[in-house]
Amino acid sequence: AATTTIGGTITIDTDDIRATGLLNITGAAASLWQTTAGNLTITSAAGNLIATGTDDRLIASTGDFSATSSNAIYLATNNAERLRINSLGQVGIGTTTPRYKLDVWGDMAIGTSTSTHVPALYVDSGEGGRIGIGTTTLAGLFTVGTTTPALVVSSLSYVGIGTSTPSTNLAVQGNILGSGNVNFYGAAAT
Repeated sequence: AATTTIGGTITIDTDDIRATGLLNITGAAASLWQTTAGNLTITSAAGNLIATGTDDRLIASTGDFSATSSNAIYLATNNAERLRINSLGQVGIGTTTPRYKLDVWGDMAIGTSTSTHVPALYVDSGEGGRIGIGTTTLAGLFTVGTTTPALVVSSLSYVGIGTSTPSTNLAVQGNILGSGNVNFYGAAAT
């Protein structure tokens, strides 16, 4: 194996650089690969284009990153895919097969979420899917409130106001204030 050290700028006036074995190009400091017209294309006939280092970044200072083929673009961490944009523009988080414009598999929070603040909207993917507004303490399919639910819709379609455990179609814990007529139909009850 031969090593050649060249200082300054290297200009090559041919179509390509070829190596029959391993070709390493190393820069001691920030390096620039540039084309003055057209595309700068790096192709791997088999395998991957790999960047190794402690803080590698792919940055587009102007323009876009794009996939011009029918293949998807995806991001992975710790050798696991985390986010995918398929050829239809559908974005999947936690799924490799998104079916909607945004398809999230797993729990999701929207809004400020810290140890002292709950998100504005919380979606729990367990138990058939549950939604909370202003709470992560879910008491049914749909819960509105903070630590004490103000409104709950159970999986039996029971609605609870002021209670987290409605036991009939409409369960209200507390006083009811109304104006106008109140009509009840059905058998008399006490």
